[in-house]
Amino acid sequence: MKNFEENMRRLDAIIAEIEGGTGLEAAFALYKEGAALAAECAADLVAIEGELIVLSAGEKNELSE
Repeated sequence: MKNFEENMRRLDAIIAEIEGGTGLEAAFALYKEGAALAAECAADLVAIEGELIVLSAGEKNELSE
C-alpha cells in the first residue's frame, strides 16, 4: 500500500498524462486508476480527520479538568 503523498504524486502524473493527450482506451485505464487512488486518498483523509477529532476532544477534556 502506498502512502498518501505517493498516491497524490501518481494522481498528478495521471492527470498530466491524460491532459497531454492519449488514446481513448489508455485514458480510460488511467481514469480508472485515478479514481481508485482518489478514493484511497479520500479514505485516508477521513481516517486522519477522525483521529484529529478524537485527539482534540481529549485535549478539550484535559483542559476542562
